[in-house]
Amino acid sequence: MDCQILFKTENNIPSTCVLAGHSPDNMPWNCSRSSGAVKMKNLLMPVMEKLITERGVTHFMCGMSRGASLLEASCILQLKKKYPQISLQCVIPDREFTSLWSASDKAEFRRITAKADSFTAMTDVPVRYGYRTRREYMVDCAGYLICIYVPGSPGPCADMIEYAVSMDRTVIMIDPDTYRVYSSRSGRGRSQRGTIRLTK
Repeated sequence: MDCQILFKTENNIPSTCVLAGHSPDNMPWNCSRSSGAVKMKNLLMPVMEKLITERGVTHFMCGMSRGASLLEASCILQLKKKYPQISLQCVIPDREFTSLWSASDKAEFRRITAKADSFTAMTDVPVRYGYRTRREYMVDCAGYLICIYVPGSPGPCADMIEYAVSMDRTVIMIDPDTYRVYSSRSGRGRSQRGTIRLTK
């Protein structure tokens, strides 16, 4: 499947990409084996491959939240078989991050982290603003952000996209409702909330 992506050329750290997206509660599908998730995975793979082969991305950072992030991390593990030069870093806000998850979600988390190249916990215990600290840490380290995101939806994904755009990163958004791929581009300086323009 061919994906048209608009890229920036002035990224600060062009070899790193952040993976993020909605939790299952905010998506039309909530099972990694559902037809919707399979369709999303088939769309994600060529997007990621374009970054690897055309933009030289070799390192992927994933926030490891339930839903989109775990799906994206699974894609990277699959792509590592074809592109052994790439690496996956799992980044969580604190070491109690998965304490309230279901057994199946915890099992998927353990499966991915066991195969990842590195693992980062921002703190040992939950702290205020821990999730925001994680989001900003990852964006600060990367030139690209791939986010499974319903355009216009408020919440952590919107905050992360806004921050990435304000930092002049390339943001690739995939709508889980329509499966369309978009790229956001900011003007000079920090963008204002709600001014992200989407380009197919």
